[in-house]
Amino acid sequence: SPTLQKLDHITRMRPPSLTFIPVLMGTQLNVATNGPPRKGGAQSGSAVISLDAQRKHTMLVHEILADEEDLLDKHQDHVDSMVMLLRQEIADLREMENVKGNMIPYLKATSDIFTRQMMQIHSLKEKFDRMHSKLLQEQRLLAEISTNKLNAEKSTARSEFSVSPAHERK
Repeated sequence: SPTLQKLDHITRMRPPSLTFIPVLMGTQLNVATNGPPRKGGAQSGSAVISLDAQRKHTMLVHEILADEEDLLDKHQDHVDSMVMLLRQEIADLREMENVKGNMIPYLKATSDIFTRQMMQIHSLKEKFDRMHSKLLQEQRLLAEISTNKLNAEKSTARSEFSVSPAHERK
């Protein structure tokens, strides 16, 4: 499906340190191995990526992908509408220049075109602003996940290479 292709494209385009890792609801991810939880014991808090951040990120990415298609369709509709309105504006202007008649109908028609253009631009700009906000939120969540992963990897590395006290070595 186009949405899955976009998701695949997004995951391939991210730097390796920012790889998107979908997490199924109710599961945990062992950060150190990017795999399932370790067998035979509970995970330490630092070794598990924040599931809340993972879930939010996964849901947000799916929402962004769905909204992206809609936004592009709306933008194309807007461009088509603006072209039609500009053609009408040009025709009204040429007619006014050639006829040199009553300005009142010309002013009313042009004012109506301007009003329609402004309303359409305002509506589309709101949609763009919402998408921008979602993308910034997705970046913040991704940074949080990446930071959690790095912290967990550091914690795991420290625990694997920790030196036992001198009295235990003998």
